Amino acid sequence: MRDVNGSSFILLAGPEDWTVSQGMAWSGCAWSLAGQQTWRLPPAMTAAGAAAALANSQPFVVDEFGGVARIKADGSGVESLDGGAWVPVTDLDETPLAPKTGRFVDMALGGGRLALLASDGTTSFLQLFDLRGRWTLDTPANPSIPLTLDPTGTGMATGADGTIYVLIQGGVALFQGGPRNEFIAIDDIRFLPEAPNPDPLRQTRLIGNRPGGAAVGMAVDADRLAILSNQPSGPQTLALLDLSTGLWTTAPVTAVDGTPLPLMTGVALLPDALIALMAPAAAADKGSPLDCAVVTLAPTRGVVLAPNRYPMLNQDAPRFASVPGPDVWYSGTDGPRPLLPLPYPAYLTLGALGAFSLLADDPDQIWHRLYAEAYLPPGTALSVWARAAEMPLAASDQSVLTTALQHAPTTVTRVDADAARAIAQANPGVVPTIPATLMASLTLAPFHRQPALAASDLASELPFHPGLSAQAGMPGQLYEALLQRTGGANRRLVGKRLDVVAIGTGDGRHSPCLRALRVYGPRFCYQDQYLPALFHQTEFADETDQAPQATPADFRERLLANLEGLLTPIENRVAAAEYLVDPYAAPPATLPWLASYLGRTVDPGWPEARQRRAIAAAGQLLRQRGTYPGVCLAVDIVTDGAVGRGEVVLLETHRLRRTNATILGIALSGRNTLTQFGVPSGNSIIGDTLVLSAERAVEVLALLAPDAATGADAQAVADFLDEYADNVQVVAIVQGPSAAMLAPAVSSVLRTELPAQLRYEVVINPHRFILGLSPLLDVDTFLDPADPPTPLTLNTSTLGRDALVRDPPALRQ
Repeated sequence: MRDVNGSSFILLAGPEDWTVSQGMAWSGCAWSLAGQQTWRLPPAMTAAGAAAALANSQPFVVDEFGGVARIKADGSGVESLDGGAWVPVTDLDETPLAPKTGRFVDMALGGGRLALLASDGTTSFLQLFDLRGRWTLDTPANPSIPLTLDPTGTGMATGADGTIYVLIQGGVALFQGGPRNEFIAIDDIRFLPEAPNPDPLRQTRLIGNRPGGAAVGMAVDADRLAILSNQPSGPQTLALLDLSTGLWTTAPVTAVDGTPLPLMTGVALLPDALIALMAPAAAADKGSPLDCAVVTLAPTRGVVLAPNRYPMLNQDAPRFASVPGPDVWYSGTDGPRPLLPLPYPAYLTLGALGAFSLLADDPDQIWHRLYAEAYLPPGTALSVWARAAEMPLAASDQSVLTTALQHAPTTVTRVDADAARAIAQANPGVVPTIPATLMASLTLAPFHRQPALAASDLASELPFHPGLSAQAGMPGQLYEALLQRTGGANRRLVGKRLDVVAIGTGDGRHSPCLRALRVYGPRFCYQDQYLPALFHQTEFADETDQAPQATPADFRERLLANLEGLLTPIENRVAAAEYLVDPYAAPPATLPWLASYLGRTVDPGWPEARQRRAIAAAGQLLRQRGTYPGVCLAVDIVTDGAVGRGEVVLLETHRLRRTNATILGIALSGRNTLTQFGVPSGNSIIGDTLVLSAERAVEVLALLAPDAATGADAQAVADFLDEYADNVQVVAIVQGPSAAMLAPAVSSVLRTELPAQLRYEVVINPHRFILGLSPLLDVDTFLDPADPPTPLTLNTSTLGRDALVRDPPALRQ
């Protein structure tokens, strides 16, 4: 995108745009300083010690009522906590749950079902215990599913919808279905001793591309699947699968800030892209307060510790509970407890982002200006270093340079080879030794500290853009700076490649928040464009030029650039004025004006998308007002597409003309004048829906072929039509779960858009169905699946129809 002066910008926003990140964390929409807490993590254990601690603990679950269950120590069953005692979990027949083979090795809870893995080391089975029906395990109605588990490690997790994820040989298997927990209708009339299960437990998918390693733990939520794995050599790895895209992201379990992390034995998923990792505590520390490591992934580099600590009062087992919701629970010495953050975050005080080799089209491009969309609370700051060069900086030097710039004294405005060496010498152990390749690059093209970012009154320099912060509903502001060298007679920043390093600082409690940085070039110089050549630059921009004072022409150019920075956004808005009359691009504040310009009004209480569509369709609505297509379009707009979705169906009542009378010798199911060439009678059974009668013949003529009547019949037809002339002429069928909410809006549109002589009726049906389909036996004409049972309400619910009395999905009954 170019502005009115022909300058374009390079966008720096997400991790894919920045080459180097040090001490910064990406939240998915913005960069902030990484967290820095005094973490009280358990001391590191050997791999054998961590494995033994995990093996000596039992998997446990917590249901939505706070009930707790665990696998017995010998794996022979499942027991739940009843008061202060552990008692066996039993099925409907009061029989304790038992493994099909060997012992229970893992379990997970979700969707009101308890998934269990049984194995004897060779043969394995997946067993499912429904907490409502409590059907007996391993029966024809509730069979066990044979598995071949991953030989390197065991892992199982259950989603909130009941989908079961199991690590098997070859990948991650997904299982869905289960024993019946509702009454079901039999689809045929065959005699069977037991109704077939329409949704049995079965494998529905295999994710075969999981990263390697011996799995230690697995967790799943609505969007992600996480697997914690040990590796033959090197640190543990954390693999994260995006369930919507099927893409894996993997990182070593190593803190990028150098915080030592112990071996982990459990993983759980928290909101806001956070991941909780559990490390086993030594026997002497189990009763002491400890922290649970909560991190975000930094792909391939490691993990970034969260700015908030997540303390545990104590630790009884080095694993997380399986729970049927988004919360995370850990095992304390006095029972399971929810994992919650401390309300006071702590951040690093220094961090940096680096983007290198931003290419220009012109080898002698003058880099012009940068805009930053950021939030800078008190105690924080954001500064920028930049250089223009012909040759790229070596990839191995980029991290060293970024570290050196972070520790440059505030009095230093230019970092060349000598300055970089001095910074490294002043910060031994923090700034690495400057390599020779970096020294050579800085000699040719040093870095310059850019002027302090100046706050702008604009939401964005882009025409009519609300700003990224406003779109996210978060605080923020637009900042800008003119790119330049810090010394020399000509201070233009000229070169084919631009390197940018943004440095954030904070007070430990607050962090700058950077959403995007946009770098513009080439420069549109007012001096060169509008003043005589006498006033133009005559000096070349040369890094060897370190004159303390700029030439008058250079000063004048930068002074006029300040004016250009004020005028260009205004000119951009003028050039983009056509956006103001585009209903889908105009700013929200201009929509009422745009509607009035077209002679229409929009309800200010409507959502923005609905207002835009109504204005865009205003011309079509005016052309078709009062017609069937026009009324359908108006209703579709007001209901946000309900007509297109079939939730609102408009019918002219003459389309519903039918008769219970029968004319002998004419097949009313065929296409003829009496059946409107395609509207069948629907009569079929004599004595039920088919009546042999001469008294109704006039009605047949009046409804289906009034022009065919003559003589006395014509008068009778006219009287019949006059009698019903003022009856309902338009029917709006509003169907579906939201029918009651849509009905007032539909009525309002019909009052406004229908011709005055037409009457209408709104019919509400909470169940969507297929209009026009013959009501054949055993044909379900409803579009929606049956509604799930609702909670029983006295004097309202009908048992067996809209409510069922069922056991809750609880471990204890």
